[in-house]
Amino acid sequence: FHEFGHALHGILTDVTWPSVSGTSVSRDFVELPSQLYEHWLTVPAVLEKHALHVKTGKPMPKDLLNKMLAARTFGAGFATVEFTASALIDMAYHARPDALQEPLRFEAETLDKLDMPDSIAMRHRTPHFGHVFAGDGYSAGYYSYMWSEVLDADAFAAFEEAGDPFN
Repeated sequence: FHEFGHALHGILTDVTWPSVSGTSVSRDFVELPSQLYEHWLTVPAVLEKHALHVKTGKPMPKDLLNKMLAARTFGAGFATVEFTASALIDMAYHARPDALQEPLRFEAETLDKLDMPDSIAMRHRTPHFGHVFAGDGYSAGYYSYMWSEVLDADAFAAFEEAGDPFN
């Protein structure tokens, strides 16, 4: 649903300047459409059409569906710490050009200064944290995923308040 949200954002964009369309928009906004689309995975009517048994084609049993929906925020605190640590490391790398001399040492020192719990790992460790150095707009912008969670929750609430998430 996330990547399909990006696809819809690009397909449905109708602007004069392509530089402000699809994923070419500001990093503070780019994840909103994709993360907003993820919310429809919490709508039972959507899951009843998409969460089907591979052999029988029957929808997920209601009791299992209810358990899954009730558990969707399980571990949210850990995920928030993981993402926050990664976003802070991302910003720290771009604030200190010398950090790349010894990136793993810099990462460890920065996490220590943040009092990062040893029991929770960063979402992306430096050796495979492609967003940091990709040059595609996410450099020093990894926080945009968390900011988009604020925006997409507010946007989806508008659909819920209307009484019909499809309207």
